[in-house]
Amino acid sequence: MDKDLKNYMETKINNILYSDGLFLKYQYADFKHEELDILFNSHSVAKKTIDVFCPICKKESVFSAICETENYVFEQTYNNSQLGNDNPFGLNSLNGGKKHWLSNLNIIVREFECSREKSNSQHNFVVAFKFYDSHFVKIAQYPSVADLTNRHLSKYKKLDNDIFLELSKGQGLFSHGVGIGSFVYLRRIIENHIVKPELKKLISQEKITEEDLSKKDFKEKLNLLRGEISDFLVENKKIYSVLSKGIHELSENECLTMYPIIEKCIEIILDEQIELKEKLKKKEQVAKQLNQLK
Repeated sequence: MDKDLKNYMETKINNILYSDGLFLKYQYADFKHEELDILFNSHSVAKKTIDVFCPICKKESVFSAICETENYVFEQTYNNSQLGNDNPFGLNSLNGGKKHWLSNLNIIVREFECSREKSNSQHNFVVAFKFYDSHFVKIAQYPSVADLTNRHLSKYKKLDNDIFLELSKGQGLFSHGVGIGSFVYLRRIIENHIVKPELKKLISQEKITEEDLSKKDFKEKLNLLRGEISDFLVENKKIYSVLSKGIHELSENECLTMYPIIEKCIEIILDEQIELKEKLKKKEQVAKQLNQLK
């Protein structure tokens, strides 16, 4: 298999298993047989492992697929289904078409054990999928997306604790399958914690009046703040446009699909805000030291 294709497939599967929020719809037609095999077959030739943070160990760990018995797949796959003895991961299924068996599945649960604590099931990563006529949905995950990601959000507390709380709430909503609500919190970060404070400074410094400012749209306001806020935000105004469109026009599923990339954009913006804040602090310190020189 081509290396780029393999990397793409691995990223796609990893996102579904532990990065994507709950209740996103995945159409069967968008998946190759090999991808479905890795996702749902605990006895797949391509033994699946995932590298994620273990909230119990509080460290990064490698999780390996658990294959409890030789009939593990059958026990899950054929309960309340109409598949008989047709192995969904075998050649017969491949020849008969994936829709034949996918549309008749009920629920499959995948479980992965932490390499640090194999004997302790409390460390296990668990994900459950529900199957429908044309698509499947991730209906449960533990640890949640928020459990796996909130640890790295704590660095934004030093920027503003309210920013950390807003970002955590957005991530929490996303992990529970709430797309539009999660967008609200990301937009609030841009509006209330990045843009508005700097606009108030411009007014207090008499660089612009409130009346003139009210006549400008949000993109024009961002241009006014070039050099004072994240360059990434100023140069990528589409971020705010997507968030606004998500709140007013997009469906829950569309917002859930877009959330991971938009959240990464927000993190880049916040990282640049931290750099700006630290740079300003250094300038103030150096200026103070220079004034003390004789």
